[in-house]
Amino acid sequence: MSFPYKNPTSVDSLGGPQSVAREQNFGTNFSVLQTGGYMEVYNLSDLIFTIPSSNGEVLLSANTIPVRYTKGTGTLFSPNNITLNSDNISSGRRRLGMLVYVHETDKVYQYVIPNYDTLWAGLTGLTGLSAITPTDHTTVINNRSPQGQSFINAWIDSSIEGVSGVTRENARWRIFWGTDWQVTGGTIDYNSTGDLSLNSNSGNTVTISGLKTITGGTFFSGTSTLELYNNLGDTISVTGFTGGSGGTSGSSGSSGTSGSSGSSGTSGSSGSSGTSGSSGSSGTSGSSGSSGTSGSSGSSGTSGSSGSSGTSGSSGSSGTSGSSGSSGTSGSSGSSGTSGNSFTGGTVTYDSNGRLVLESENSLDNINVDGFKTITGGTYLSATTTLELYNNLSDTIQITGFTTGGGDISVSANTGLGIIDPNTLYTIYNSNLSADLEMNEDVGGLDAGTRVEDLTGKTLVQLFNDILFPTALPTYTKPTITLQGLSSQTLEVGTTKSIVISGYGDKNDAGDFTSIRVRTGTTAPNVDVVIDNSPTESSIANIPDQFGFTNPNNPNARFTSTQLSYTLTIPEPSLGEMASTVMYDAEGDCNAGLPKLDNKGNTDTRTAGVTENTPQQARTNLNSDDVTITGVYPYWYGTSSTQPTISTIQDAISGGTANKSSITNDQDGTLTITFNANEEYCWFAHFEEYEQKRSFFVTDINKEDFCSTCLFNTFVTGSIDSPDGYWSGVNYKIYITNLKTTTTSFGAMQLKTNTV
Repeated sequence: MSFPYKNPTSVDSLGGPQSVAREQNFGTNFSVLQTGGYMEVYNLSDLIFTIPSSNGEVLLSANTIPVRYTKGTGTLFSPNNITLNSDNISSGRRRLGMLVYVHETDKVYQYVIPNYDTLWAGLTGLTGLSAITPTDHTTVINNRSPQGQSFINAWIDSSIEGVSGVTRENARWRIFWGTDWQVTGGTIDYNSTGDLSLNSNSGNTVTISGLKTITGGTFFSGTSTLELYNNLGDTISVTGFTGGSGGTSGSSGSSGTSGSSGSSGTSGSSGSSGTSGSSGSSGTSGSSGSSGTSGSSGSSGTSGSSGSSGTSGSSGSSGTSGSSGSSGTSGSSGSSGTSGNSFTGGTVTYDSNGRLVLESENSLDNINVDGFKTITGGTYLSATTTLELYNNLSDTIQITGFTTGGGDISVSANTGLGIIDPNTLYTIYNSNLSADLEMNEDVGGLDAGTRVEDLTGKTLVQLFNDILFPTALPTYTKPTITLQGLSSQTLEVGTTKSIVISGYGDKNDAGDFTSIRVRTGTTAPNVDVVIDNSPTESSIANIPDQFGFTNPNNPNARFTSTQLSYTLTIPEPSLGEMASTVMYDAEGDCNAGLPKLDNKGNTDTRTAGVTENTPQQARTNLNSDDVTITGVYPYWYGTSSTQPTISTIQDAISGGTANKSSITNDQDGTLTITFNANEEYCWFAHFEEYEQKRSFFVTDINKEDFCSTCLFNTFVTGSIDSPDGYWSGVNYKIYITNLKTTTTSFGAMQLKTNTV
């Protein structure tokens, strides 16, 4: 069913709007006395709902924004409950979505229960004592069911974002930043993780890692291999360098193309002083160069005063993207404008700006972040054995120390960085076979079905690693929860048992336990009697490391709840039942664990789950084994020199002279009794709900059914009282022998439910 929202009503209603005279200097009410809306308080503590130790409806002046909550005794007939207003989204002074300004932090907080519809849906199917109680103006929810307790927990939770380690996702009071999350700026740090930090109007910073730039390199002449290093510690190998012939007339000679007078020499047309050199007319500093009059930084260039980034340009202070432009800070779409901006994603374009474009969610202007780098080409200068690499921002990276022979080496864009000529064979796998061709069977660590395209681009070293050293994935130890202090047992009805129990959870490869609950019930453990949302943490043995890598989920920990301590009187069985039961268990919630590394040091990418072969996902309502206290009536037996009657047997049992059975004997099946009769009458009695006994058996030649003329007569029902005062007036089936008998010669006699 859909959520039953309706505009709120109450028992008392106004006949008309309330107001004060215009000249008066007071208002109609204080904001903190209303239900929901917008309020102002002084301290964060004013957001907290405090529950006293005493029972009854919580009425504390210390609760500035309370809910309407009643604390019971914890029994089935005195549960905890919460009363909602008729709109079903408010209680007391709290209402979903309300805003509260806190002077202490100078922030506004919003009250939220994100999974409210799900929690409500869990209540709709409840019946009996656990069901919700609606009236015209209120709805009452009790904690007799797990669904009711979860719903109440959500309302009385006063967790605040940023307080005591509470995150935004787990907080009932969340900092309110408005409806739009906006990027206000960002910086790129080419550190060991390649971080891009984006700042938002909420004061948060989002970091995107993995941006790469070349930081250096080494040329190994023995193998003609160039190794390039980036800021993330990756190594890119470029092979296939060859030495030139050398000599004065050769390509590297003084008159050669790379010689001092050659076309590429220092004085040649392409040299540093030549027409196209860095100082030439077309060079970077020339009139047409990047810094020249018409260059990108010149007065008419893209960054010049009239350029696209200039004062009057599209990105200038007066341009469309400028601080006063339509998309600027103060513009209609700016962060301070009328519509604000939020973003759905972005793309990086490695142009001359190295631009990251953040795409607008609101169809407003995008935000550009410049400064991303990538290698676009390079030149090897044999005269100085230096390799110069150029990037899209016109930066130059110099790598020195080459010892190979002559000849200029030109490195075109992205050579060795993943763009391979498919018609040329390298030490990188680039087979001419069909990309869809699959392996027929497993080969080492490569599985059958692996396609050519799956391997293309890998180096031979990577292929041999995959083949010779198959990937072994880590295993995980699941979290466990245990009820301690009690074991299953059978006791006589009416006796007492001291109950001192608690629950504990071992996190193992999962995350911390956030809640431990102890539950009880007569048909199943379904009523929370202990709810500990801050269980006590202690150390236990760590989960062993695997493959030589540290387990990220250590140190291990145990989380223990507060104790349940009371005296249980073993209840009577329900009508028609042979025994009563009182059941207990522990239940808990824990966070997700972290993925481990495989044998090659790679992070496990399998989806989190609940098996030993997946990273451990978060758990809710993780259960321990049940512990059951079973209540039964004992059976009784005896002998007499004269034939007993129902009355004399009743007196013998209530007077304490009859023999009492072991309480754990299976009375619904065969009873095994040693009467020790010596020419005496025998009798026995068991609770009426157990299966009728129809025969006795000693041996194949000493057995007989029950009948009016047989050794044992059929049963007669009589009311029995406990000799210890545990119970009274309980109906028993009583069996009496018609004849005297001697059983001392054979010992035990079996009283069976079937005929013989």
